[in-house]
This record gives sequence, C-alpha cells and structure tokens, in this order.
Amino acid sequence: MKRTMNSSRWFVRIVFLIVFAACMCLISAGCARPPYVAPAPQPFDYGQFVLRLPSPEVELDALRGKRIVIDPGHGGSFAGAVGPNNLREADVNLGVALQLWGMLTQAGAEAYLTRTDDSNVYKGDNLTLKKDLHARAEFAGAQNADLFLSLHHNADVLPGAKKNSLETYFKMGDPGPSLDAARCIHRQLALSLGEKDNVILPGNFHVLRENPTTAILGEPSYISHPANAFRLGLAPMQRVEAQAYFFGIAEYFSKGVPRIVDMSPEGTVIDTSRPFLTARVEPDRDVPTDPSSILMLIDDEPVDARFDAKTARITYLPRKRLSNGTHVAQVFLRNTNGNAARPQQWEFAVSMAPAYLVLEPGFTSARPGSAAPIRISARVFDTDLVPVADGTSVEFHATSGMLSPATSSTIAGEATTYFTPLRDSSPQEVTVSATASGLTHSVTLTLTDDAPEFVAANVFDAKTGAPLEGALAMADGEPIDYTDRAGYFAVDFAGIGATPVTFSRKGYIAQTASLSKSSGATHVKLEPVANGVLFGQKIALDPQFGGHEKGAIGPTGVRASDLNMLVAQYLTRLLEDSGASVVLTRTSDETATALQRVETAEAFGAQWFISIGHGKETEYQTLEPEGTATNLAAPCANVLYYPTSEEGKRLAQAVANTMRSLGIAETVFLEPNNDFVLTHTSSPAIRVICPSPSVAEVEEKLRNPNAARKEAHAIYLGILANFGFKEGVPAGIDVGQPKKSSG
Repeated sequence: MKRTMNSSRWFVRIVFLIVFAACMCLISAGCARPPYVAPAPQPFDYGQFVLRLPSPEVELDALRGKRIVIDPGHGGSFAGAVGPNNLREADVNLGVALQLWGMLTQAGAEAYLTRTDDSNVYKGDNLTLKKDLHARAEFAGAQNADLFLSLHHNADVLPGAKKNSLETYFKMGDPGPSLDAARCIHRQLALSLGEKDNVILPGNFHVLRENPTTAILGEPSYISHPANAFRLGLAPMQRVEAQAYFFGIAEYFSKGVPRIVDMSPEGTVIDTSRPFLTARVEPDRDVPTDPSSILMLIDDEPVDARFDAKTARITYLPRKRLSNGTHVAQVFLRNTNGNAARPQQWEFAVSMAPAYLVLEPGFTSARPGSAAPIRISARVFDTDLVPVADGTSVEFHATSGMLSPATSSTIAGEATTYFTPLRDSSPQEVTVSATASGLTHSVTLTLTDDAPEFVAANVFDAKTGAPLEGALAMADGEPIDYTDRAGYFAVDFAGIGATPVTFSRKGYIAQTASLSKSSGATHVKLEPVANGVLFGQKIALDPQFGGHEKGAIGPTGVRASDLNMLVAQYLTRLLEDSGASVVLTRTSDETATALQRVETAEAFGAQWFISIGHGKETEYQTLEPEGTATNLAAPCANVLYYPTSEEGKRLAQAVANTMRSLGIAETVFLEPNNDFVLTHTSSPAIRVICPSPSVAEVEEKLRNPNAARKEAHAIYLGILANFGFKEGVPAGIDVGQPKKSSG
C-alpha cells in the first residue's frame, strides 16, 4: 500500500516537469501572452443620471463676482429625514453643498456655506429649530447675498412610501427674482435628474420667509424612496445634483439681474404734498429694461410712472396731493430677458404746516362747581383742510378752572383735553384756547346755574387699568355714544335721567353703572372675557373647500363646504367676543386655493391658523392611550398638526380633548400631517376635521345649525384651554346653544 502511494506522487511530479518545459519552449520562441488592454471608458452613469455639458444659454462667466449663500439644510442637532438605509438627509445636503461650493468658487463666484460640517448654524444659548433656521436667513443678509439656496431632500411621512418627485420652492410673495431663479434651477435639475413628477411651488419656509434676498429651497428627490436613498449615498450622484444646481444658478445670472437704486425722496419728512418721486435702473450684462414691465405703487395703489431709457430713470409726479403722514413707494420691473429686479420699497413722510385750528367743546355751558369734566377737541388742518400729521403738538390754556392734559398731540388731526371748573366757581365765562405752530383759537364756556346738567364716565380695563376706547354706552336698550380714546363718555342728564347706563365692548363683560351728577366722572371697570387670554391674538380661520370644491356631500345634498363656513362664522363670533382678531380665508361660497389661503393668513399677520372641515378620504392612525376602546365604524373626527410644531401639537391636543368631552364624535384622532397649509403657514396651524355628512345618520344631525354651533363651541373651548383658561364657557359669552338640541 505504501509503495503504491509513492508511485503516484512520482507520476504527478513527472507530468508537472513536462508541462513546465513545454511552456518555457513557447516563451523562448516568442509566443508570449498579449499585453492587458483596459476597456473603453463608459459614460459616467449611476442609474439614469449622468453629468452633462452646459447648454448654450448657460454662460458661466455670469457667475463672476456674484455673492451666493449655500445652505445645507439640517445638521448638528437636526438630522432631518432618514432614508430606509439609515442615510441622513443632513449628510446628503452637506455633500451636495460642498461640491456646489467648489463649482461656484472655481467659476469666480463668491460662495458662502452656512455650515461646513455636521453642526448647528446657530451658535448661541438655548438652541431651538426656529433659532437655527433664523440664523441661516440672517447669514444671507450679513453676506449681502445675491442669491440664497437651501438644499434639502424630501421624505414621505408614510412608512415604506415609494413617492419620488422634484420640488423647487421660491420665496412666497416674491414672484419676481425668487421665481425667476427657481425656474432656471428647476429646469436644470429636471434635465439632469429626469424626474417626470416635478413642480415649482411658492414656499413659506422660515429660511425663505425671513430671508432678505432672492431665496430658493430645493427638494430634488425623496430620501424616503429606497432606490433613491441608495443613489443619494453615492458621492457621484451628489455631484450630479450639484452640477444641476450650478447650471441653474449660472442660467439665472446669464439673463442679467437689474437693480433699482437711488430712490427719492427716501426716509425724509417733506413739506410738499405733491413730491416728485424718482428711481434709477442699473442694468446687468447690458440687458436693457423692458419699459412695459415697470410698475410703481404709492400706498399699494398703481400710479402712472414714466421711464426714460436714456437716463434709466423712473419718475412720477402725483396728480393729486398726498395726505399728511407716512407713505410707501414700491417699484417692480423686468429686463428684456424676463429677469425681474429685486422689488424696492421706501418710505417718506408728508408734513404740511398747520394752517387752521378749530376748538370744539363737548358742552358750551356748565353749572358752576360741576364735577364732571368737559371734553374739548382741537382740530388742526393744513392749507388744503387736510388733517395735519399725527404727533403735531397742541397746547391748551384756560382763564379759570383746570385743563388736563395741558399739552396733547394730534391723532388724525385731533388733540383733546378735559376741562373741569373750580369747585367754588361763581357764574362766569371761561375762555379756553389752543395753540399749535403759531395758530390760536379760543372758545367761551359759560358757567351758569341754569345750564343743563350732564354726567360723565371713564371706562377702563379692569385688569390693566388702561382706558377703553370704543365702548358703547346704552340706556334702556338704546345706544347713546362711544367712549373716546381716553375712555371718556358724557351725556346730558336730562336725556337719561336716573337710568343706569350699560357699557359694552368686544372682549369684555358688559357692565352697568349709575352715573352720578355730584361725584365727577364715574369710573367703570370692564372685566376682560376669559381673563383676557385671547387679547391681541390674531387667528386665521380656514373654512375648507368652497366654490366648485364641495368636499364630502351627504345623501340628500348637505355639503361639507357649507358646514365648514357655518362653523367658521360661529367660531369667529366667539373669538371676537373674547378679544381676538379673526380673518376668514374665504367669506362666501368661493374657491380659494391652498396658496391663497396661506397668503390671506400671512397678509393678516395671523399668529394661529385653524382649518375647519367635515369628512376626509384617508384613514388616520389614532394616538389614543393603549387599552382605549375605539369603535372604528362610528363617525370620527380628526385634528391634524405639522409634525415639528410643538405649539401646533399642543393646540391640536387641546381641541381634540374638548371635541371628545362635548361628544362631537365618538373617536377623535390626533395625527401629524404635512399638507400645504400646515407646512407653509408661518404660525402654528391645525386642521380640524369633524364627522362627514356622507353618512345619512350624520348628515341628518348636521342639517341642524345647532350642530355647527356645538362644533364651534368645542373648538373655541379648546383654543381657550390652549391659552390656559380651562374653566368652561367664560362669563360674557353666549355659545348660542339652546337648552334642548336635536343636533
């Protein structure tokens, strides 16, 4: 056995030596293996994306000297979205930004990054997302940027979603340069990425809204899309995006961006009522101004401005005089390539000298020793009998008695003082005079025993002690007059006798007082409704649908759009009666787009946005505590809020709680949502979706207006609870609910 194994080994060795010798012979004969040849280079391709050459309209020299701020979204404490492969949006944004910075810098632009690593942009104490976003917008202003570009990658909130689209946002309210830049950038992104689902949208994101310059936010694709998340993790793919942005920015500046300069008069007080207004246009890249595009506004009204192409000056001489006070001028224009100049706005003040002064006493006679003060107004006009500018000083004098105040300033051309005769006054005549800018006017007040008696009141806020203007005085259910800006009210005693007077004003609980003839002005204190928690709050109410958009419709025709409006109207009354200011995004059965609704709220300066609906197509996931029984077959309600808005979430939770407690629906779901109005309102925003009328049983209940009152009541109590008032319906408020309701 051993001999056999040794023989096998020798056989293998002999075969190896024979093969080796044959190979050596071939080599020596010149039959060597052909040298390695590298394969031909392939196109730079990652899926469907390739680097491109710039198209003819992209002139890279247009970037030279342009100041461009690149903002890699998120970073540091705010990672942004996370892909299914755990790829962080903050990292992808930074990768694209760094490559874009290099391209712009190489082309001669002055490029700046809001961050260069995984860090927060805000470096101060008490970091919040809002502070970090604001730091990015402030950075653009500090660099005097020509363009601000915030880089992002979107994500669908639904797990496992396959949505992938290209979205480019321009600063809402700037359909000029921001939209122009967005069009160019979006076009180049679409060419590079080939995404058929793409759209340009107005955006009201904080970094756009608070930005002083032309501002764009890019969402080229969705990091939540699995295949896309894989590609975004590749540096070459990030370079494809960066190149598309680079070409888009260059295309925008290639068209030239004109500037409006040398506005006059600006920031001055002028003593002419028809000032000559001028501005000058600085063209860019020798592209001329399009005269037909020039628009000048004075106080938001278009005027017939002229343009001189030789001097590039825009001029306007008012046909009619301007009122005294501050005025705002604005100029908009485009060049012949279609690019808009950044709109310019400036202020100036007209202050014509006083020419006429008229003194008007509330009463021309009074009884000696009368304790009630007499209101005396001085009205001051210029040469055209137009009220002088606010703040014009007026001095008051009296030959006897007391004037308070002795010096007052005009508001809408009127200054006011209050005269009280001396306690021991005997019958006499008292001269009261007013002086303003050298003008003097006097009136004579007669103190006589047979003068009519009058009574007066001073109305104040019981909580702050501030005088209340506009409080309505009523006696026997009949209106008498309103208090002035000092909270003062006076009436002839003969007109009311001993009848108590009731004072009321929105936001306050009405108060009844008996006015005294002997104790001077009666002090009346009005208590604010709900402790005044809604005072100063500006709330936008958004009745969903309207016009050709009806929303859910019941079996017998009850429309959600009508129900939404009815609830909004009831809620408006409750909020205004509690001291809040309210705007409706629509006031009739009209169609209003999501953008129009947001713009209405923004123009109003809304601090809260509440959208009201009935019925919704999609299902919602409840955040009810575990173990809570839920009847999914029963009519339900939903309250939605923007995912990252803590204030919105608190308001949504408070409203959901009161809707449950009042039985608006058996189940009230609470859910984050990122639809357009929730995303783009600058204020905390919620959507309240009451039960749908599409179910016959529910429709029958909703047909009764009391159902809408009840829903408005529930939302109202939720709003109060959000502000810390949790005592139910406050005194002074009528929720309009009858004792028995079938709704």
